[in-house]
Amino acid sequence: MLDPITSVSYYSILLDISKFLGCSLLTRKQLATGREYYTITASSKKYLSLIISYFKAFPLLSYNILDYKDWSIAAELIINYLHLDVQSKASLDLLKSNMNRNRSYFNWEHLGNL
Repeated sequence: MLDPITSVSYYSILLDISKFLGCSLLTRKQLATGREYYTITASSKKYLSLIISYFKAFPLLSYNILDYKDWSIAAELIINYLHLDVQSKASLDLLKSNMNRNRSYFNWEHLGNL
């Protein structure tokens, strides 16, 4: 929530980003650590598509791109109403289970495009 060097809040920049992408800016508390953090949330199919278009034009360069790629697969399922059947729900669960700290496979091919 705060820049570790300057102690300036990330709130204003994240609010601008959330407005630009048509999303909501929320505060969450991590159960395991009790730490609070910001999260940008999109639920509308229109804004999920906008976010995907944005990151196609301006891709992430860090390891976060790997989570984004999994997220975009899930978002496409939702946008196309394919998330409602049992097989797709299982695919969504698998995608979610491999995100963030649970990721065990890392692919850096995207760095070849720099």
